[in-house]
Amino acid sequence: MSYILFFVLLWVALAVVGVMVYLIPSIVAFKLGHPWRWLILAANVLGGWTVLGWFALLILILVSARELERRKWEGRSSPLAPFIRGFTRASTIECPDCEAAYLSGKDVCLSCGREL
Repeated sequence: MSYILFFVLLWVALAVVGVMVYLIPSIVAFKLGHPWRWLILAANVLGGWTVLGWFALLILILVSARELERRKWEGRSSPLAPFIRGFTRASTIECPDCEAAYLSGKDVCLSCGREL
């Protein structure tokens, strides 16, 4: 009887881990607050069973994470900042025209195009 219980618990644990791994692209999208998170969840559920679809979603989210990080967190602290900008603390400057915050290494404001 104990062997049956062990194997049932093992299968339940493997199923939970499998679902978590299957939904990694959706979990990352929701954690990052991705604007397309619901669409990514639907694509993950419907097309994630193909290995190509799963990797395509994961790559899409991780590539767009840089852009989201730049737009949302520049000038503020972010949990992903060390991975996006590196482990050095970068200083920010504001554009005199549109008051958008950018890293000090930028030459041109990405919002209005003015030279900084």
